Amino acid sequence: MTIRLFIFALIFTLATTGVRADVVVYKGTATCLTPAARSNYSKTPKLYYVVDLGTRQSYILFFYTLSDQKKQSGTPALSPTRYTSGAGNNGKTLGTFTYFYDDGGGSSYNVSALYFRGKESTVSLSNIKTGNFPKTMTGIFRAAGKVGIGSSLDEINFVLAYDSFHTQSANNVSKSGITTFGDLQGELTAKGFQ
Repeated sequence: MTIRLFIFALIFTLATTGVRADVVVYKGTATCLTPAARSNYSKTPKLYYVVDLGTRQSYILFFYTLSDQKKQSGTPALSPTRYTSGAGNNGKTLGTFTYFYDDGGGSSYNVSALYFRGKESTVSLSNIKTGNFPKTMTGIFRAAGKVGIGSSLDEINFVLAYDSFHTQSANNVSKSGITTFGDLQGELTAKGFQ
């Protein structure tokens, strides 16, 4: 009996240590506040937000209808994306995803920032692992750029919900964030979003 218990424990340990649980996926809606953002993504696009905690990269994949055409558009890797957990009001623990970019340009420049936050809860990351992340989040993305005499502003507000299905699907087979992002693009393409 003891050897059976040992073998079971060994198999369980080997099975659980091989599963990466670095990918977190959210699905939600956005409200584009500036003409530039609305012309790129429509007024209220839907989206996936994919975070790879291991590489500290995140990706936004918008899908929407614009001029009667189903479209999708993804961001390049937003790096570094950081996850921070901290004390909120009334004993609640908040979780935030943040990203900031400044190209350091002089008269021509590009800066952008992302901030999502929500109350932390225990969520399933895979069939065998859990973690503490927000089940729902609100947030913002802001960008400003200037090249020569031209300038651009993007302002987008977000409401996101934890996507347990896509998170677990990615982590159960140790997919990276970029692979998960590509899988979601494929799913949207199959639904007619080009």
